Amino acid sequence: MQKIKAILFDLGGVILNLDTQKTIDSFIALGADLNVFQTKSAIFEMYECGKISTSDFILSLKKELPEYISEALIIEAWNAMLLDLPAQSLEILKELKSKYKLFLISNTNELHISGFDKIFEKSYPLDSWKNYFDAIYYSHNIGLRKPNASVFNFILMEQNLTARETVFIDDTEMHCNAASELGLKTIHAKQVLGTWFFEELKKIEEEK
Repeated sequence: MQKIKAILFDLGGVILNLDTQKTIDSFIALGADLNVFQTKSAIFEMYECGKISTSDFILSLKKELPEYISEALIIEAWNAMLLDLPAQSLEILKELKSKYKLFLISNTNELHISGFDKIFEKSYPLDSWKNYFDAIYYSHNIGLRKPNASVFNFILMEQNLTARETVFIDDTEMHCNAASELGLKTIHAKQVLGTWFFEELKKIEEEK
């Protein structure tokens, strides 16, 4: 039997419904192909690691677009991928928090978190996002991002966690593989949190 003490959650695609294609389509409508831009620039990774400011990031995108495209339209397009936060996700987190230490680890950026905060506050005005976790790690705040081993090691060390007693759940298989190589138990999410998660967690806990 495995003794699981902590669970690390990804945000988008695990807790929050996400559709990255909506952002890609929104920028195409504005006049830029993000996939092409990404191949010639490290700007996205730099922004996720907090190495450039939001204003510099928007300026970089603006250079790829017609002059009349406003900053507001760029932000709207960038956050188009952020969908809804299901109540079921929060209910599951509440249930889990009574049994495990919960942590959030997300490759993200200042604009997306600002957009997410607005979604949360609008949907659950009397609730507090921070109450669901023992600690929250956003890549742009800590300067580290998945799948680099350093981000997992950083959290394990800071929170005094043992890899084999920690479960990591993410919707990106590459991130799960990286965590698994360090000894963490992993769950590859194919959809946002639901009753299926308890079944997967039970399998891990019943391992000898």
